[in-house]
Amino acid sequence: MWDLVENSFLEPPDATTYNALSQVEKDLLRDNRKKDSKALFYIFQAVHESFFPRIAAATKSKQAWDILQTTYQGMEKVKTKKLQMLRRDFETIFMKDSDSIDSFFTQVMGLVNQIRSHGETLEDRRIVENILRSLPT
Repeated sequence: MWDLVENSFLEPPDATTYNALSQVEKDLLRDNRKKDSKALFYIFQAVHESFFPRIAAATKSKQAWDILQTTYQGMEKVKTKKLQMLRRDFETIFMKDSDSIDSFFTQVMGLVNQIRSHGETLEDRRIVENILRSLPT
């Protein structure tokens, strides 16, 4: 089934071409259509409802898969840029004289949680070092 999602299959362009197929070829075509419909259904079920409108018009699983790949590759670039910004913010954050320890700690942990939600791990030791380095003298 995965082969259909990645490579699709050829449909006869018209009824004359379809009628010229042998019974074995017609059976194979029917089987491919069934498998493709099932794969498309699985993709529809798996995708988040906010992305569904983008693939709703797809008639083959390959169409839906190609749309999702294009969408998520673009999103991956955005995620990478966002992660770079978060890392920079984490490394350059400093506590202002007007900040309380609580509010500064909350700020730092907010950045840490955002970085972690993007799939990067930060060791506690590194977080503590960053907080201590960022305190006013």
